Amino acid sequence: MSININIQKKDLWLLSAIVVFLVGVGYIIATNSETPKWQIHGHSADEIEGGGAIQSVQVVGTTNIQAGTNWADMNNMTINMNTNGGDVFLMFSGNIEASGNTNVAGTLRFSVDGTNRHQMLTEAGDGAWQNDFSMIWLEKNLPAGSHTFKVQWKGTNSNVQQDGATYPRVFAVMEV
Repeated sequence: MSININIQKKDLWLLSAIVVFLVGVGYIIATNSETPKWQIHGHSADEIEGGGAIQSVQVVGTTNIQAGTNWADMNNMTINMNTNGGDVFLMFSGNIEASGNTNVAGTLRFSVDGTNRHQMLTEAGDGAWQNDFSMIWLEKNLPAGSHTFKVQWKGTNSNVQQDGATYPRVFAVMEV
């Protein structure tokens, strides 16, 4: 028996979001136990502190947007969430591409309550080239209460864009 799965290029954003979730969270079921355990790259399951229940919020951006040369909030990539206190995952997936015939670099970062967190650089070149991009961050020991999570970005010039109409951008926040 064989199964043939046909994935269109336009659907890669969903596959990318799923991969980010599975790799970033690294859900592992422990042997000899009926209790699932979380494992995060660089942190053991014992280091993760949470309020017991898992809650998550996800936003999806489906418009084409262009970055400026100064830091700005990425359109539709802000989540306001009440947390129980503990650790929170931030996950982003999207594409970065150049508009026009120029090589560009885009830098993205997470912001938690106005404090800049994890930052990554990605490059795209010559107008026909794009870079699928994902990043994750574990915010440790966030106090209980209302919090604002954002994806922010800037480009080396005004030719950096995100093609949300074709490759939607996804931002998810998960309290563990």
